[in-house]
Amino acid sequence: MNHRIAKRALCGVYFLLILLLSTISVAQNGVEVSGTLSAAQPQLSYTFAADAGQTVSVELTALTPNMAPFFFVNGSAGNLVRAVGNPELLGSLQDSFTVSETDNYTIIVGTTNRIYGTFSLRVTVSSGGGGLPPVGEQLTCPSLVENVVELVDDTCQATGRNQACVGHLAVDATFRPGSTVTSFQQEGDIIDLVALDSLTLSPMDLVNGMWGVALLRVQANLPDTLPGQNVTMLLFGDVAIENVGGTRASITHEIVANTNLNVRGGPGTGYAILGVLGGGQRATADGRTSDNRWLHIQRDEGSAGWVVANAVTATGDIRQLPVIGANENPEPSYGPMQAFYFRSGIGDAGCDNVPTSGMLIQTPQGVGEIELLVNEVRVSLGSTVLLSAKPNQSLTVGTLEGHATVEVNGVAQTAIAGTQVQVPVGEDLRPIAPPLPPEPLDTSLIGFAPIEALPVPVTVPPPIQPPQPTATPEGITLPQLPTSGPCVIATANPIFVNVRSGPSTSFPTVGQGLNPERIYNVIGRTADYSWYQVENGWVSGSVTRLGGNCANVPVTYSPPPTATPTPMATPEVER
Repeated sequence: MNHRIAKRALCGVYFLLILLLSTISVAQNGVEVSGTLSAAQPQLSYTFAADAGQTVSVELTALTPNMAPFFFVNGSAGNLVRAVGNPELLGSLQDSFTVSETDNYTIIVGTTNRIYGTFSLRVTVSSGGGGLPPVGEQLTCPSLVENVVELVDDTCQATGRNQACVGHLAVDATFRPGSTVTSFQQEGDIIDLVALDSLTLSPMDLVNGMWGVALLRVQANLPDTLPGQNVTMLLFGDVAIENVGGTRASITHEIVANTNLNVRGGPGTGYAILGVLGGGQRATADGRTSDNRWLHIQRDEGSAGWVVANAVTATGDIRQLPVIGANENPEPSYGPMQAFYFRSGIGDAGCDNVPTSGMLIQTPQGVGEIELLVNEVRVSLGSTVLLSAKPNQSLTVGTLEGHATVEVNGVAQTAIAGTQVQVPVGEDLRPIAPPLPPEPLDTSLIGFAPIEALPVPVTVPPPIQPPQPTATPEGITLPQLPTSGPCVIATANPIFVNVRSGPSTSFPTVGQGLNPERIYNVIGRTADYSWYQVENGWVSGSVTRLGGNCANVPVTYSPPPTATPTPMATPEVER
């Protein structure tokens, strides 16, 4: 029987096993060595050198009954050269092959049927060989990263919505009470996120060839009507993640107005008219009254209100929406791994102090923004980002493509490609201050992040320099904002800021604007925290500073500057 099998057939096993290697050099050319495999050390590896055109002969013999051995040979760059083994072949393997490049090669020995024990190995390089490397030669960081990318490609393709794929057993996993899953049984296991409580991955270990990697596909707030679209989360290295999401995300439905509809401040015709949702216009319904007669909606420009339910067409069953009161906004709920606590490596010194841990997150294209809650920090993104989080330091959101908005207690900062936003955090990784302004992307944090394993590979952008601060004109002192009490606002620079009649630059200005030496009370905001309402109008969050407690500022709406469309002569019909 031919001992050689197709490279592809063993490729998945190979890239799972490469993460658990223990590198030991062959004593010398042609000399038999022995080793012992166990559940704790399921693979051993040995190195040898060979010149281009030389022949390598391998003799691998299982000394334990019923053990089915295998071996792989790869080059120093992590490329697979040879794969020999079969679960039905017990006892011994023999193979010879010619190498095409002068290189230091690694041979990995394991068992295909999980029966462990002792073995003997003899590697012989034809005369004129280049000798063997010194004892203790290790895998390189780039080759290990390349193997991980291959691992994800070859073994995690079947990972579906709200599932996790773990590349190897060097991981500490806990599961939620009542879960039928109690452990990962083997490398490449795929489990449902609703069963997972936490994951802790191993740091990069070149001596033992270990590097934790896990792939998650998360629904987040994507609708059920897009089952093939998911948020990809790729965790790598010395990281820990705790799942604090529920069993499903917030329920919303898109609605289309069948005719011009009054948008009211509450669920009834006795409430004030805030505006009009034109016939054919779309909005998102996120709540309802208990009798299903009125729907609470969110509009794209940030306003919210109530419309009569029997005058709209909904994409789903409105009875699934949460019931809310007249003066309430729906509390967001989060699906599996849409809300989590996250920590990344503290040392990261395994590869010349280049970071080897973090989390890559990539959202699907063309689906709008995705909402996540990371360490109690709200993150809205339509992009590819790299997360890192260290106790008593910061949660860092670096944007590689697209944009990400980071918000704490009503204070939001947006990082575009080439920039990053940091949130100061305490020992428990929770925020202790609002997010800092965007700064140039620290490309050194990317380190060995396996970007190539993402569904859509991206190019790391160059850091974008922030604008230089403007010198404060003589005689103008910006006021210091409080850290507690009611929410207040002031200008970010020593210049007057326009106040507008509505939350957009398309609205006309009113009055003289915000005085840079004064503090103003905040009485409302848009849903996306981009505009804030003061006593005489609206100001942009991009040119202002917030102080006090802004977490409970209500979402309000200012009428447009042009004449409001005439309300329908016939009041809303309730059935």
